[in-house]
Amino acid sequence: MSREEVERHEEDIVCAVVDAEGAIQIRDAYGEDNVVIVCLHIDYSTMEDRLMMRGDSMDEIKKRIKYAKDTDEAKKNYAIADFTIQNNKLEITKELIEYIVKGMRNEEEVIL
Repeated sequence: MSREEVERHEEDIVCAVVDAEGAIQIRDAYGEDNVVIVCLHIDYSTMEDRLMMRGDSMDEIKKRIKYAKDTDEAKKNYAIADFTIQNNKLEITKELIEYIVKGMRNEEEVIL
C-alpha cells in the first residue's frame, strides 16, 4: 500500500493486509503512535484449507506452508504485533477486530 493510497482515504483508520516487512515499513513511515499492528494467525491445517478453497494447487499450498515454516513467519509477526488474534473462525475474528477498532476510536459501535 503506497503512501498515496493511505492518504487518499478520508477515514481516520485505514486497514491494510501486509506481511511483517510491510507492517514495519508502514509503522516507520507513519510513526509507532499512529499504527496498530494486528497479527491474524492461523494454524497450518486452516491455512491449507483456505488455500484450497481459493483454488491454489497442492504444489502452491505446500510451497506456501513450507515458506511459513522455514522463515518462522509467525514468530516475526508476533514480535511486531500490538494484538494477535487466532484467525480460525471468521466471525470471532471479525468481532475481535471490531473490539480493537472500538478501543482505538473510543466508540460504542463500529461497523466493519
